[in-house]
Amino acid sequence: MYSIENITEFISSLLRNKEEESLILEYKASRELDDFSKKQLDKLSVVVSSFANTYGGVLIYGMDTKRRKAHKPSGFETHFSKDKAKQLYMALNTRIFRNIKNLKIHTPVIENHQLLVFEIPESRQAPHIAFDKRYYKRHNYKEVVMEEYDIRMLYNKTNISELEFFGINNTNGIPNLINGNYNSMGFFPRFMIRNASSSVEKFYKLEIALPNNLVDTNYSNFQQYFTRHDGSYAVYSIPGKYPLFQEEIATIIEAKLIVTENNFDEFEDGQVQIKLFFSNGISQNEYRLIETFRYKNIMLKSSDFKKLSE
Repeated sequence: MYSIENITEFISSLLRNKEEESLILEYKASRELDDFSKKQLDKLSVVVSSFANTYGGVLIYGMDTKRRKAHKPSGFETHFSKDKAKQLYMALNTRIFRNIKNLKIHTPVIENHQLLVFEIPESRQAPHIAFDKRYYKRHNYKEVVMEEYDIRMLYNKTNISELEFFGINNTNGIPNLINGNYNSMGFFPRFMIRNASSSVEKFYKLEIALPNNLVDTNYSNFQQYFTRHDGSYAVYSIPGKYPLFQEEIATIIEAKLIVTENNFDEFEDGQVQIKLFFSNGISQNEYRLIETFRYKNIMLKSSDFKKLSE
């Protein structure tokens, strides 16, 4: 599976290297998805589900080819807004069962040409059914109907665990006032994970990285899991204490953050970085601190520390 960090650079490298289509890469002309008609969306569900049922991959609309190699972008006549891409995502999900987690749609503009790029993961919830109630897989540059034994093998494969980071709870701040002045804002976030599979998971660990100056080191419930410094971040590693059953949601740890006027720049620019390790993989998430932690559901500003008492 390709790793896409910068979509523009990724497409440019395909063109530069004249990358050939493969089991995990396919190019299509824009005319095959130019009006989002029912016929086009039905066909799209077949192609996307076939990638997810095999090894995942990248599907690019708006690319001209020569001998199955990337030649030049042809693109679409109109540019796609984020709302248009979201509508496409939703329309596609109504045609594929079960929905494909972590499916991404990119809308890069390359050489003044709008492309549509589908980044499709190898699904741990395969097999997925397309619009016509059939299962498809990738084979020799195209999608083919799966045989019964293919389907049976994929169903057996789903009997492996899959954990996901469920979210951060309790992100509302608690202000600390001293002599009528706004001194600090405290947060007590709870980090939650979920077993999204049909198997029990016994071995897992949550790793949390936070700007060092924001963490209350006297909060022993969290501080006991400190493992290392990574630049200006403190990294905490919390092991799982009990098995997680199917669809179970669990709070792994509660932390304590303190925001003051002195460390507000780190709060404003920093992130909470999360890695979830489990038997069959790793999932990663990042959240901007200033967008995640608020007071009365309002994003904090440095000037708030001076104005709250007025």
